[in-house]
Amino acid sequence: MQGAFWKPSGGLTSLSIPAQRNPFAGFRFMLPVFMIRLLSILYLGSSGIDGTDLLPVPKVPPVTDVNPILAMRNALLAQPKDTAWVVATGALTNVGLLFATFPEVAEHVRGVSIMGGAIGSGFTDVPISKKPGEATRIGNTTPYSEFNIYTDPEAAKSILMSPILAPKTTLITLDLTHQVLATQEIQSLILATETSDNSEPSVLRQILHALLTFFASSYDTVFGIDSGPPLHDPVAVAVLLSNLNDSQMAGRKDILQFNDNDGERYIVDVVTNGSHGKDVQLTGEVGRTVAQKTADSLGGVTIPVSMDVNKFWGIILDCLQRAEKCKAMQLAANC
Repeated sequence: MQGAFWKPSGGLTSLSIPAQRNPFAGFRFMLPVFMIRLLSILYLGSSGIDGTDLLPVPKVPPVTDVNPILAMRNALLAQPKDTAWVVATGALTNVGLLFATFPEVAEHVRGVSIMGGAIGSGFTDVPISKKPGEATRIGNTTPYSEFNIYTDPEAAKSILMSPILAPKTTLITLDLTHQVLATQEIQSLILATETSDNSEPSVLRQILHALLTFFASSYDTVFGIDSGPPLHDPVAVAVLLSNLNDSQMAGRKDILQFNDNDGERYIVDVVTNGSHGKDVQLTGEVGRTVAQKTADSLGGVTIPVSMDVNKFWGIILDCLQRAEKCKAMQLAANC
């Protein structure tokens, strides 16, 4: 819905990998905020998806003849009630507009999975930063806030404080994603091939490996995390393949498990006081996600504290193999 970068190039470049027509391509809100641009470049590079020169030229042009909010509404309502999920892996501007403009969509969807926010204060035992003097750091953009929520805290608050959406929402915070590290072992597995003839890894594997290597350097420099970069967005997507998607995953054996402490739920507020910028005195705690446990197991946001990391990486590797087999079949069909 909204990427972690201010240029449209990042989204279009990403879309060129699966080479599928996407009705939301090219729509994003340009945020002329210096700190947001600076941090995006620092983590993601100048293109928004730096780290490799193997990415293909985008084959799919942006769609400009349809309102993106209306397109999302129509796509979701076209699905049976209580089946579709909304997965947000960037700022919540577009998703917030969707639910505000078309409240019937909030009633219709099964769930919302958001990569964003950070609770801190011992919510899990994983540090956000290993830099000296930053043991109590909560966020990755300011000392208190995570990038996606910081970018549009009002939009995030409108979703997380909604009595209709909150019980349907899973929030994947930095407290969890910093447990999902692409270690050297994982990076080697991503680059590995199924054959034993020392053949070169596929372009897809080379791209993913190069991106992870780039991010590893960034996280080491910025946060002192030297054992591998954390993976964020795919964890929010993986919610749909887990025990948290109980309607569709129920009864399936060996599914991905997220630990929500036996059904703990939270009232989540978002700090909106403060200004975006470099001056911490002016920024304050804007974008901070404040979670308070609620006794109503059906009335709050789900915030997992851990997950089966090995199973998660197994899913990622399985997806790589499936993509390669699909590509091979396409090439064979065109011969």
